[in-house]
Amino acid sequence: MKILVTGSSGGLARTLLPQLLAHTEIEYVVGLDIKPSSFDHARLRTYQLDIRSPCLGEYMAGMNAVIHLAFVVMPENLGRKRKNRQLIHDINVNGSLKVCTSALQHGVRKIIYLSSAVVYGAWPNNNPAYHEQQPRQPLPGFPYAEDKVGVENWLDQFEILAPHIKVIRLRPHVIIGPYATPLVKRILSWPIYPRFPDPQPLLQCISAEDVGQAVILALLQDVQGSFNLATEPPMSLREIQKHLHKKTYAVPFSYLCLLHRWAWRLLGIGGGPRWVEAMRYSLIIDSSKARQELGWQPMLNTLGCLDRMK
Repeated sequence: MKILVTGSSGGLARTLLPQLLAHTEIEYVVGLDIKPSSFDHARLRTYQLDIRSPCLGEYMAGMNAVIHLAFVVMPENLGRKRKNRQLIHDINVNGSLKVCTSALQHGVRKIIYLSSAVVYGAWPNNNPAYHEQQPRQPLPGFPYAEDKVGVENWLDQFEILAPHIKVIRLRPHVIIGPYATPLVKRILSWPIYPRFPDPQPLLQCISAEDVGQAVILALLQDVQGSFNLATEPPMSLREIQKHLHKKTYAVPFSYLCLLHRWAWRLLGIGGGPRWVEAMRYSLIIDSSKARQELGWQPMLNTLGCLDRMK
């Protein structure tokens, strides 16, 4: 089996690639990223390439499956272009469409797209636990969520037009661990949490290794469709911070939002205001479909994931 991985130098890929190459069924992996790879293996071939490049097809030819990870998660990584919404949309949505159409043109039989739990949106009237068939409702003005939904909306039509290609959409919750996003690391490193009235809003997380396990299960089995990925139990940010720090401090949520806006506007860090505002309401997803159909069993529970951040 020959696999193409986009975003092969990103945080998740650095965990996934060793997991992939540990399987003898995989003949070799081709990795594409605009940044050089820090991982080396005899069966890994990496190239620096923008997924929007007209040369993409040269690397797609002969592949059995594509694992599409390339996406602008934190715009701060774009430097002076971090506020260029048109550029971010072009990379995320148009780049993803190009990957999928190129896969179709070159006879690829399976596409695994890394989506996100943010496609459901954190709303005041959220369901107790979202399953995969419920509506995708991203928070307005949250580019990351809007682009994830934009790709998924396009995939709805792509699957109809190309029924012979198995498309798998994985929707992990917040990924925790050494390669977590800078914003997640910053939030968890500060011994503060927003002051909310009880009951506290709840969130979930997952380790990068457990996301990688789900990718491999989807790759090696005859499956398709959407799969939520999160570990248990859900916890409030207050509980999370009390687990990570000896002393914690509650601060007004409005203060956190203001601090985050200033950090974004003045220093270009934090990924935009909606990243923090999304914490205001619970977002719980049901991962039972992944357990039943993929045979997925996360190795780490919530506390195990958090302990990796200490």
